[in-house]
Amino acid sequence: MLVVHAEGTPGQQGEAIGRSVRDRRFELSNVAKRVLLEEGGITEAEARAKVGALLDSLSVEAPEALGELQGIARGADWELTDCAVYNNWNYLIEPRAAPQACTARLALGSATRTGQPLLAKNKDYRYAFGAHLHGLNWAKSADGYDFVTYGVIGWVGCDNGVNERGSPSS
Repeated sequence: MLVVHAEGTPGQQGEAIGRSVRDRRFELSNVAKRVLLEEGGITEAEARAKVGALLDSLSVEAPEALGELQGIARGADWELTDCAVYNNWNYLIEPRAAPQACTARLALGSATRTGQPLLAKNKDYRYAFGAHLHGLNWAKSADGYDFVTYGVIGWVGCDNGVNERGSPSS
């Protein structure tokens, strides 16, 4: 499993994530393109056109997410539009509101039998990527808070996670 250690601003954390997937960026893009075409009937050209509007929206509505995405693209030496298509294939196929009833739990250290982290979360939406495309991200925010997340490698944000105060993140 890929494990990334990052700290700093969303852009700096994104660069660490990007460096971790640099050698796999073409494989990851191809996975997204295959899923887009097979499950959504969306061609690469259509996906690239749709993601342009998403990038415009992120610049206004979620500048931290855009900064992280730009950092991933820089760190991976990945063209921003291709990185954005990979990061958002699920929304390009099926635009929807975020899940409203997910629950995350994390146990670390002596709280687990092996001392390894144990992270669990329910999901109330379809999930297409397997475990081989997932990883852990151990990070320290620019505010100094430690957090751990689990999610699709090379993606902005996470599937689930928790910060040092025990608050879930996604």
